[in-house]
Amino acid sequence: MLSRGEAVLLDVREPDEWKGGHFARAKLVPYTSQLEKGVVPDDVKQVTKRIFIHCKAGGRASKSCDVLKNQFGLDAVSIPEGFDKLRELGFDDVVV
Repeated sequence: MLSRGEAVLLDVREPDEWKGGHFARAKLVPYTSQLEKGVVPDDVKQVTKRIFIHCKAGGRASKSCDVLKNQFGLDAVSIPEGFDKLRELGFDDVVV
């Protein structure tokens, strides 16, 4: 879905984690410093596609999914596997 442009990938880790490596197609929207505080970028609020959310280990992705679904009615799905596991599973478009 991502490669066909039918979905969006959000990385909800913090900027220092992002700088250590991230997926090229992901958009950074940190949970702790933004979403948890109710700060959601307008371009995310207006997404009409499915939103896949990942973090380091799954916890922040799950919480972020709840925020986006419950507060904004977005079609959000938490990816329980963290960043490292996703890389092991074949997500290889990593920017370091």
